[in-house]
This record gives sequence, structure tokens and C-alpha cells, in this order.
Amino acid sequence: MRNAFKTPIKTLAGARRMGVICGLALAMAGGGAAAQDEVLDGAQDWHPFSRSAVRLYMAEMKGMVTEGDVHRVTLAVVPLQGEAGDYSHSEEIVEFRCAAKESRSVAAMDFGADGVQTDRYDDASSWEAYNPNGRDGFLAGLVCDGNRANPPTWPSIKAWVDAGRK
Repeated sequence: MRNAFKTPIKTLAGARRMGVICGLALAMAGGGAAAQDEVLDGAQDWHPFSRSAVRLYMAEMKGMVTEGDVHRVTLAVVPLQGEAGDYSHSEEIVEFRCAAKESRSVAAMDFGADGVQTDRYDDASSWEAYNPNGRDGFLAGLVCDGNRANPPTWPSIKAWVDAGRK
């Protein structure tokens, strides 16, 4: 067996090292399985912040990014009803300018029943004042005001689904 550098792999340890290197290269190149594992089993921190009769809204607070006066957070919309093991949901990346009380969507993603991303739509909308009593108003409480959900919070969408969607 030869590696990408045309040098022989002479030991089992060398073969393992190459496997680790190839796995890391694949993860860095496309995200693939590593991204799926993070969505399903990752060490995230999903905070429920609103619910309707049919869906739960959660924000991933550990991954929130602040650049200047813009705060970026990912929110998930997950059905309250579904089959066990059905991890289908949608996510949206939302940005906030807290002092101006404005928000905008920059991307939306759909995930299938297996938890793998099926679609992505990158299209930044215009900045608009958010309704303080609407979805972005409640989300701004987490992002801008530092509010946090009452426990439990969830390390992944999978964890919430596997706990019975409660």
C-alpha cells in the first residue's frame, strides 16, 4: 500500500496514521461525516426559545459569533411530532445588530430524516427592524440581552429528538 507521497507504509501504525490524516483531510475539505456528526451528536448548546403548536424553535448559543456590532447565531426549527430517529429540521443563520434592533437572515438549510443537510440557500436579506414580540424579538433576548433558556438545553438536535421531543 502506498500513500499520496509515494512512500511505502511499512507498519500498522503507519497505516493508522495515514487513515487519521486522510480522515482529517476529508473532514476539512467538505465537512461530510464530521459535519453530520456535529449536527447529530455534537457538543453544541441548543436553547429552546419559542414553540408553536407544531414546532420548536431553538438557538445554538455556543456557536454564536460576534464581529463588531453584528451577532450571528444559528436557529433550528424542529417538528414537535415525528417518528423516532427522524432528525429532519431546518436551520437558519440570523444576524443581529442589537443597538439598532435589526435582524436579517443570511442562510437557510434543510436537513433530512437522517440529519444530513439536503439543501442550503445563501441569500442575505436586508437589515430590518424586528418585531419585539415575534420570532426574532424572542431570539434577540438570547443574542442581545444574554438571556438563556431554562434547562434543559441540548447538545444536539439528535439529543432533543432522542429524548422524546420534549
